[in-house]
Amino acid sequence: MMILDINYSDAIYGDADIDERIDKDLIHEAAVYLISSELLGDMSEEALDRASELPIYIGVSLVSEDEIKDINRDFRGIDKVTDVLSFPQFESTDEILAEIEGDEALVDIPLGDVVICLDQAERQSKEYGTSIRREVTYLFVHSILHLLGYDHMEEEDKSLMRAHEEKIMTALDILR
Repeated sequence: MMILDINYSDAIYGDADIDERIDKDLIHEAAVYLISSELLGDMSEEALDRASELPIYIGVSLVSEDEIKDINRDFRGIDKVTDVLSFPQFESTDEILAEIEGDEALVDIPLGDVVICLDQAERQSKEYGTSIRREVTYLFVHSILHLLGYDHMEEEDKSLMRAHEEKIMTALDILR
């Protein structure tokens, strides 16, 4: 069964395990749609059910501006706050599918980690005139596509990634 492990940074949340700016159910639904669409090639009810049962683990960390700036500097050499970072465990969907097919022990397969700065997401939602719910979901979708091997360094890749983002956001009925 797909595991979405959402962790709140001690630096900003202490012992809390909730923030009203993130809709855990919607984030989980987005993960199921992404896995269904990108790994199974279909978003039918049957594919969505199958996707939700795959032994996949995704770590999500919600961090402060200082923390994401430090992570961005340490891992990307960019010393500034960003909205989201992705740390994939696989190079491509083919590698992920091979791991799933070879997973006889049904061990949870880590796709990677997503790090979201909710304060930056909130600023962006105001800047773009959207809800924080929409912005966080979009950042999550964007980040999971990175975990699935997508990138946006070249214009062609960026267009392809944007098309996949819009496909998922539309399926979730979250429009601008």
